[in-house]
Amino acid sequence: MSQARSRNLAGFAALNWRGIPGLQLGGALFSGTGSQGQTPGKMGVTLYDIHARYTPGPWDLSVLFARGHISGSAAFNLTQVGNDYLMPSRFSGAYAQVAYKLWASVDLTLSPFARWERFNTVEAYADIGAGFTPTPTSAKRVLTVGVNLAIGQGVVVKADVQRYANASASNRLNLGLGWDF
Repeated sequence: MSQARSRNLAGFAALNWRGIPGLQLGGALFSGTGSQGQTPGKMGVTLYDIHARYTPGPWDLSVLFARGHISGSAAFNLTQVGNDYLMPSRFSGAYAQVAYKLWASVDLTLSPFARWERFNTVEAYADIGAGFTPTPTSAKRVLTVGVNLAIGQGVVVKADVQRYANASASNRLNLGLGWDF
């Protein structure tokens, strides 16, 4: 059950431009209260992104940058000192992806892709005092290479390999099934 109260409203705005066939440029902004009265103080959550996608012919090129900020996280973190995870005050991520529709028939489409990602889920913590404020983590960089096989309307079988530049123990093979309904 949600503990959200109607007096803690959030706002969202997005703007996309599609003035050239196959090109979309845009951005989005979310801002709201994150604590919903459940923690000491008030936490504000702000997220934004800028993105672009270009689909000329069989190509599908996309980029995205997103950043988030949580204000008031220090009061929450003071109640969590000693736990393994404290709330970050800032996080961000970005990716660039290229895909190519290599083959298509009536109900099947084969599209290999490559994606480069850089993300940091803990760029910064609000200061809660010497010896208590954790050290932020370093950004992760991931290269993903894979293939999508669309089978029918809204169904895809996926396979990819992920290689982490600074955490090779996280390297993996992913197999998946997706559907849109």
